[in-house]
Amino acid sequence: PPRQHAALVDHALASGSVVLVSRLSSDSYLRTLHEKGVRIFMSRSPERHLPHLLEGRL
Repeated sequence: PPRQHAALVDHALASGSVVLVSRLSSDSYLRTLHEKGVRIFMSRSPERHLPHLLEGRL
């Protein structure tokens, strides 16, 4: 839900702009994080699964 995503984004930013995500995270949530400058790390897979979101961030 967008409201939940917003809260998660705020938490990620407050905790140092780094978030650990799983492959189950929604594309819209990851895109929102990326647009806000949060550094995204995949918890179980290399970042190559989301090159369009992660390129230039790690």
